[in-house]
Amino acid sequence: MASTEKILELIDKGDCLSILAEDSLQETFNELLKYNFIDIVDDRIVLTPKGEEAKALGVEKVLAQLRGEKEPDEIPEEIPEEKELTNSNLYPVGLRVLIALFLIFLIASPLGCSLIQ
Repeated sequence: MASTEKILELIDKGDCLSILAEDSLQETFNELLKYNFIDIVDDRIVLTPKGEEAKALGVEKVLAQLRGEKEPDEIPEEIPEEKELTNSNLYPVGLRVLIALFLIFLIASPLGCSLIQ
């Protein structure tokens, strides 16, 4: 029995713990969630209308079509790199903060002196 068929059988029985407990079903379970064939409602796993339709057509067949059509489009041409906080990234921010504090000090110091006298 294919993992997809097993998941659908366990969903019909209402046995969501078995689905989540078996490592062999995790990949297929995640794929069914990804394509919105199943949903988690009130601690139960249920077939969505899209899942019911796929079940009627043959879930394996529909998944194979989706894998073929959607996966290449989902791969970005350029993978954005995460920016790390380095000294070169912090330098402009630190300089702006330092200048702002200096200006506040310059503005406040004549006012402070005139208020004390």
